[in-house]
Amino acid sequence: DIYLNYLFLHELTHILGFHYELFENYPGGINNTIKTEKEGRLGKEKKFIITPKVVEFAKKYFNCEEIDGVELENQDDLKWSHWEARILLGEYMTSSPYTPEQAISEFTLSLLEDSGWYKVNYYTGGLMKFGKNKGCDFLKKDCVNKFFETNFKYEFCDFQDARDRDRKSVV
Repeated sequence: DIYLNYLFLHELTHILGFHYELFENYPGGINNTIKTEKEGRLGKEKKFIITPKVVEFAKKYFNCEEIDGVELENQDDLKWSHWEARILLGEYMTSSPYTPEQAISEFTLSLLEDSGWYKVNYYTGGLMKFGKNKGCDFLKKDCVNKFFETNFKYEFCDFQDARDRDRKSVV
């Protein structure tokens, strides 16, 4: 079953190093791996992976030179050990490893290489398309505006699943 294969790979990747408690063991420790910010409007804490290869890839992928980190999930028991699905839907290390188009992307491969424990074969990456070349606004703007209209048609903000799980944010 394909779901079980992805679930196994997802959980194995946590063991290999994609886990908040392991980030302190990356080169330079937690301060060279994670950046923390408070979201202005709601005061919610956000964390970003700031390792060199992840940031370098993110700049190219999103077509945004301003990016200095890639956001992690901040929902309850899923905190800090998954990519934020709003910007990386379909990546196998989001908290929803059962979306139809799963991809092992360069985001996770770069993070594993930045751990200092692995040399990565990037050949398996490159299949993810969600958010590609959407620019800095895609990373920084809210999903919906004050009129509850999406700012990014055909992206995560537009999916019923996003609305059901309350992942959209409002200006």
